[in-house]
Amino acid sequence: MQCQNCWISYAHNVKLFRCGGCNIEYYCSKACQKQAWPSHKQKCKLNQAFTSKHRPTLTSLAVCALELEKDPKRSMDYIVSIPVHTRRGSKRPETSFFAVDVELQPIDELPQEQAEEMHEQLRLAHERSVKVGMIGVLFVMLKCIDTGVANIVPSAFADDLRQ
Repeated sequence: MQCQNCWISYAHNVKLFRCGGCNIEYYCSKACQKQAWPSHKQKCKLNQAFTSKHRPTLTSLAVCALELEKDPKRSMDYIVSIPVHTRRGSKRPETSFFAVDVELQPIDELPQEQAEEMHEQLRLAHERSVKVGMIGVLFVMLKCIDTGVANIVPSAFADDLRQ
């Protein structure tokens, strides 16, 4: 977890606060949140409309795509990328987007600094998820093809999801 404006990390013992709209993005201060709002506005809609409503389904899809029933530790090596399109004319937020594919992005193929940060964020999220009785955590990246807005969301998984 890191501030989505100045990128200071939870790993640096900084207290982070969630966006009040989507309850997913983190900020280190109200000033950072306000400064980030113009770029976060579209992502906030994606989070509220799709991610929050469909997180259990996205997690199940990611568990299957990563074949975690064979090796739960694979979740620490990949980002599950799901490209989405906006659904024109949708009146309900949870149907505002539709998925078109699922892809596995090896974290180690990212630039070294990004890969190290991703691994550290996964490690921290994994530790928190284990403390509450889950067996692991994975990262799902939703990317709206129409707007270019992308968001990576952590999602914990339990043993019963791997059946």
